[in-house]
Amino acid sequence: MTSGEEYRFERIGPETYHHLVALVRKCFGKKITLEHVRAKYDTSRFGAADIGYLAMTAEGIPAAYYGVFPIHVEIDQVVHLAAQSGDTMTDPAHQKRGLFIRLANVTYELAKQSGVQFIFGFPNANSLPGFERKLGWSFSGELQDFKFLTGAFPLCEAAERWPVLRPIHSAWVTFQKGEVRAMTTDERVGSFGGSVLHDRKFFNYKEGLGAFWVERAGIRFLVHPNVHLYIGEILLDDPSVGVDVAMHLKALGRRFLCRQAVCTFSTGHPLFSVL
Repeated sequence: MTSGEEYRFERIGPETYHHLVALVRKCFGKKITLEHVRAKYDTSRFGAADIGYLAMTAEGIPAAYYGVFPIHVEIDQVVHLAAQSGDTMTDPAHQKRGLFIRLANVTYELAKQSGVQFIFGFPNANSLPGFERKLGWSFSGELQDFKFLTGAFPLCEAAERWPVLRPIHSAWVTFQKGEVRAMTTDERVGSFGGSVLHDRKFFNYKEGLGAFWVERAGIRFLVHPNVHLYIGEILLDDPSVGVDVAMHLKALGRRFLCRQAVCTFSTGHPLFSVL
């Protein structure tokens, strides 16, 4: 535990996960479950877990959080323990007190002690200046969201807004899933010069958060119907053959009653030019 003026810094762990549930609701107005937090923060399969700190008030109320998620990254056929920065949040009542920087620094030290070799991330426009100017991050390349309107009745989006509809949408998704493709233990998917290692451990982690595989016209999609149909991975033998991936994304969105199908790729990804 580390002190920070009127705050104490407490490492995240199973006994403090409930503070994240409360903090997410304060910061973003979203309701998440303790089960979701446990699944998201259980990165032990990659060799490290719970790399992050909460800032707690003297009264024991969570004021801010910063952490990173350990993950395997493959560069030139060598696998490294890295970590993705994520879940940066500060209660509006405790902003402008330097908590983001202080929490980041103690988190980076913990990551180093835990064997993490480097940290990467995808900050939004609001967070980018802080990462660059105050934490010394450097950035190269960009990600782009591809969003496809499906024309479907937006039950997925409505279920997020009105919890009474969630069991209905969940039942519909279960009915529509179809065949789920199992990845073999040694199977790896795509390493474009240097990227997150997409192996069985990675896909097990994503599936634990609600994603699942579906196949359409020989193309395999890792999908997560949550507000919209989010696409975590697209596997096809040859991205250059001119397959109409967008058409299949729209069809999957309609299948799961999602108003949009959304995927994100870097400019160097083989599917970037296709989409």
